[in-house]
Amino acid sequence: MELYNEELHDLLDPASMMRDKITGRPVKELQIREEKGGVISVKGLKEQEVNSQEECIHLLNSGINHRQTSSTLMNEGSSRSHAIFTITIE
Repeated sequence: MELYNEELHDLLDPASMMRDKITGRPVKELQIREEKGGVISVKGLKEQEVNSQEECIHLLNSGINHRQTSSTLMNEGSSRSHAIFTITIE
């Protein structure tokens, strides 16, 4: 998940960054929810099951490639957002 300009984007689903041509609103809207016990979740995020460390790293890299970036005086590929990557081990 990425937070960019006060909007949430699903980094595993590039369609979440697309906008409706008429309304200008995101095609896929993510919603922050507070569950019982104070647990925060985001409704609508894509979840992907992996079976190896390599698959997990591949997904992480895929998400990184979808982040908003631009150049600054100090860094050519500076991130313009905050990102959260959650791993659940069962």
